[in-house]
Amino acid sequence: MINLFPFIIALFLSHLTMSQSTAIPDVNFEQALIDLNIDSDGLNGSILNSDASIVTSLNVENKNISDLSGIEAFESINYLKCSFNNLSLLNLSSNIQLEGILANDNELISIELDGILSLYSIQLQNNQLSSLDLSNHTNLYFLYCFTNNLTSLNISSNYSLVYLSCGENQLTGVLDISKLWQLEFFACSKESINQC
Repeated sequence: MINLFPFIIALFLSHLTMSQSTAIPDVNFEQALIDLNIDSDGLNGSILNSDASIVTSLNVENKNISDLSGIEAFESINYLKCSFNNLSLLNLSSNIQLEGILANDNELISIELDGILSLYSIQLQNNQLSSLDLSNHTNLYFLYCFTNNLTSLNISSNYSLVYLSCGENQLTGVLDISKLWQLEFFACSKESINQC
């Protein structure tokens, strides 16, 4: 009779090892993590979850990154700086501890922020977003989303908003800021002024 026990243990350990890392398909993103001494196992297309889970602030600005897949492993991240890259899609819905996002000067056409209740500050200027619904982010204090392709911007429930810059878009309809009593700074450019 063949003893399968060592084979089963090896298979289990192999699976366990694979599940302890997260794929990082963009080589520039992984190299940035290595340069920051975050990714301890070198350039191999993945990051150890134990390395990612201790990071609370991440700055990968201006690193020629096209894909931030793998960011979901950074469970404890509070602040993300990923400006001046080539990102078109950004899904941060797994990063529920996020308070601040700087993602300006990319090529963003979509950003996913569902489930992030502590979001305080967002900078998304100079992208290609066509719509932005932040109504579920009631703690939002600071929003810069000027110079996009926005036709709609929902900030109707953002009662804590103090700073808002949304000019140089193609907003249609009326941007309702009537209940934003905390608002101290509001910028809306000439081409958007009739809609604000």
